Amino acid sequence: MTLLTAPPEARTTTRSADERLLRVLARLLERAADDIHRRRACADERAARLDAYVAQRSTGTAARQLGLLPRS
Repeated sequence: MTLLTAPPEARTTTRSADERLLRVLARLLERAADDIHRRRACADERAARLDAYVAQRSTGTAARQLGLLPRS
């Protein structure tokens, strides 16, 4: 049984093309990871602002119910 193999120059070209493709894919993965981290940071910031808003509203409501703040 004979194995068919590409000539050495074709293998080199294929290897360098594969390496270029891997570098491109690595850059795409890095960009995607950076984008995910940025989006997560923005979501965390929005969640913190929402939590602060809800806490402020809840505190204000409780204070009004206790008569510490005027009813609006």
